[in-house]
Amino acid sequence: MSKYVSKLSKVGISLFAVFCMMACHTGEIDHNYENMVYVNQNSLNLFFGDTEQLTASPTESTFEWTSEDPSVATVNNEGLVTATGVGNTQIIITQGEWTQTVDVTVSLPTSKEVLARAGNKRVLIEVTIDNEKVQKMNVVCNNNDSSIEEDVNYKSGVFKFYYDDLEENKKYDFTVTCIDRYGNQSKPINVSANVYGESFQSTLSNRTVEVATRFGNGLVVKWKDRPGSCVLNYKDEAGKEVTKYITSGETNSYLLDFGSDLSYATYAVPESNAADTFYVAPAILDNYEDLRSILSASETREISVFNFDLGGEGIGYHDDSANNEAGYNYRSEKGDDNSPGVDLEFGMNIGYTGEGEWQMFTLDVQDAGTYAFDLFRSVNNGNGGYYSLEVDGVPTNSVYMINDNDWSAFKWQHATYPENQPKLHFTKGKHTVKLVIGEGGNFNYKFIRFTYE
Repeated sequence: MSKYVSKLSKVGISLFAVFCMMACHTGEIDHNYENMVYVNQNSLNLFFGDTEQLTASPTESTFEWTSEDPSVATVNNEGLVTATGVGNTQIIITQGEWTQTVDVTVSLPTSKEVLARAGNKRVLIEVTIDNEKVQKMNVVCNNNDSSIEEDVNYKSGVFKFYYDDLEENKKYDFTVTCIDRYGNQSKPINVSANVYGESFQSTLSNRTVEVATRFGNGLVVKWKDRPGSCVLNYKDEAGKEVTKYITSGETNSYLLDFGSDLSYATYAVPESNAADTFYVAPAILDNYEDLRSILSASETREISVFNFDLGGEGIGYHDDSANNEAGYNYRSEKGDDNSPGVDLEFGMNIGYTGEGEWQMFTLDVQDAGTYAFDLFRSVNNGNGGYYSLEVDGVPTNSVYMINDNDWSAFKWQHATYPENQPKLHFTKGKHTVKLVIGEGGNFNYKFIRFTYE
């Protein structure tokens, strides 16, 4: 009995295997090509003469390749597409009943952007090319039928060249065409630009200076009017030539590296995108007031505390209030509108002092050595007053000043009270001294003084 059952089982297994083989063979015949075959590109954008390889998978299969319009693009039996003409077509890939198409667009290489920019009896042509298929470009001036041919040599980038010797007060029209290696010409691009010259130049005039003042750390120029932008040329403290451009909206120009030989020229462009800038003949500025603090062994130097450094809050000075509580507009009169916080009184003293406020003074030391410092001050504080210095950033000891009970009782602190007088050692050259208001504030001061010892 068991042997019989075993034989039946073997027969059943064999029949099941045959059934499976038949089913599998039927599945291969009915497979879905759309799920099994694909092409590596959905569309092509080519320039004339380009080639592009299309690949259909599985690669061991046999596909038929045809072009809908061979005058635009051809394709060989291996799927290599060649652009033969400008236009649009489709590459058709077939295998049996399965079909797929690839859209092909063929164009001629051209420029991405063309600009014509106004100039001084000329026009600047700028052509931007973002491909490497252009051999040369041709620019025609339609006003006089002249042309310029410029080699590109299959490079991308921005190409610039001028059309010269043009008439001013006239608009010129240009046509720009790109040419590929086969001699094909792209669709022309038309641009235009105005031309300017002496007549525009004659409308310009130099700015005028209201006041210019040289402080310890630089020169400030306050402009009287704003007819245009300016270019300043001068030498810095090291004797190096400096060029600085300022806009027409700039009312005060600060040259913190100024040394000597300042000239300026107003300039203007006739249009926002113009290629050329027009300049007025330069004017020399040498009549500025010089308030620099120069120390030498030959004389005692008194410095008005109004003449602290340029730079404004945190650089030239620090004051706890943003406004000048005393009301004297001395700094603005000297050209500096950037120091409104220091309390300058009409008695030529700084008042309304508070602890921690300070002014910075840049000194030009001609003779190295030791200099005795003094302060011309009045104290009206029951506890007296205090000041200290920072010399090249290094703080000194605080100095106590006896109370005078009188705002007008100005005196030289150390000429009156010789004790604790700061003695400052300077090498030749630039140095900074910061005068710092000490504990309690409440004193006025007019001058600082340096005496060579």
